[in-house]
Amino acid sequence: MQVERIRDAAANLAFFPLMGRNVPELPDSGFKEVISGNFRVIYRFDESDNRILVMSVMHGRRMLENCDVI
Repeated sequence: MQVERIRDAAANLAFFPLMGRNVPELPDSGFKEVISGNFRVIYRFDESDNRILVMSVMHGRRMLENCDVI
């Protein structure tokens, strides 16, 4: 199921928080993303608290400038 794959992709960030790429629309923002199927998991790694903050899960065809997710 797609929801489980997205959850697994986000869970892997606990072990490899910097594995994602920089979000192309926001290259200098500190936001990263991992792709799971047709979906983008957009997150930020807070090094001071050693936390992953998932900001959005959205369909891969959507561009951030077309929506107000962050």
